[in-house]
Amino acid sequence: MADAAVVGAPHDSLGEVPVAFVVPRDGGLDREKVLALCAERLSSFKVPAELIEIDRVPRTGSGKILRFQLQQRLG
Repeated sequence: MADAAVVGAPHDSLGEVPVAFVVPRDGGLDREKVLALCAERLSSFKVPAELIEIDRVPRTGSGKILRFQLQQRLG
């Protein structure tokens, strides 16, 4: 993966769950491998409920992630 950002998505019973937006490298994205790595290294509540491929992570001129733009993509 070349770049990634995580935002909270609304969930009926949990309130919010993490959703990862991922910019894959040229070889593509192996979803199972990414989720397995996350499960190995993160607490269970931090493992993304969903992985969404995007072309680029939106950022400000100073490089901060524009999370509200990613949340808008969730609908």
